[in-house]
Amino acid sequence: MVSCSVPGCEVTRRNNPNQYTFNRFPRNSALFEKWMRIVNRPDWTPSTNSTICSKHFEGNCDVCAQSLMSTSSEILYYSMV
Repeated sequence: MVSCSVPGCEVTRRNNPNQYTFNRFPRNSALFEKWMRIVNRPDWTPSTNSTICSKHFEGNCDVCAQSLMSTSSEILYYSMV
């Protein structure tokens, strides 16, 4: 089942009334490390299928430049493939 990797987020493909999209972790190592800091799950390694839902992104996920917000207000930018 597809679900969001952010702790406490209950969005899944089936439980998704707001129709959030799901974004896989970036391949770029620097961006990947930033996402890992935001997810903040010690001793966890995402699989190739791990995702973060668009609930945690700022703006429209259909455009190339996106930002992922953390609770600490850190903004991360990445390009979708």
